[in-house]
Amino acid sequence: MSKKANPTSEAGGVHPLKNMNPDTITTESNETINEVPVGTLPATGTPDTDNRPWVELPRDGRLTIDFARALGACMRSAFIFLQDGVPVIVRGQKVEQIDADGLRVILEKFVRPFKWSKGTKKADDPPPYEILSTMSKGTASCLLRSPEFLDSLRPLRILSTIPLPIFRDGALVLQGVGYDAATQLLVIEP
Repeated sequence: MSKKANPTSEAGGVHPLKNMNPDTITTESNETINEVPVGTLPATGTPDTDNRPWVELPRDGRLTIDFARALGACMRSAFIFLQDGVPVIVRGQKVEQIDADGLRVILEKFVRPFKWSKGTKKADDPPPYEILSTMSKGTASCLLRSPEFLDSLRPLRILSTIPLPIFRDGALVLQGVGYDAATQLLVIEP
């Protein structure tokens, strides 16, 4: 019997099911980072209305560094930032440091971490399929120290609930609601 190929081996750990609509993730400078499939059809055959991308968890044959890269590409637009070298999340009007336990739950709001089913190697086994799974605390701890993951987070210097003056194209303007990559300023609604 031939060994079944791992479907994520060519897609960097992001689930490459057929019949998907790729959603391109870009940096602040509109540089394409990675194509992340959304709107896929799960193994059950029912339409998938959950647009979070599937990201394969580390396993034998899939390194944590590969998981960190795939996850980092998916986190570019999340409200997770890097402040003074520490991952933080914006909750309400506060910035809170993220620990390993918190990271496990927070990431599931933005991606669907999965592992592959294990067959019994019988001729009538179905092909491997994805199983949603929470990442281990050990993997979360590794991510919090991984340059591949940390470098994918947007740096944050200032969180403000009021527009602040910044220089843009040689002129002094008020930074409106949103994130400005040049100043690393995030203005949120009060």
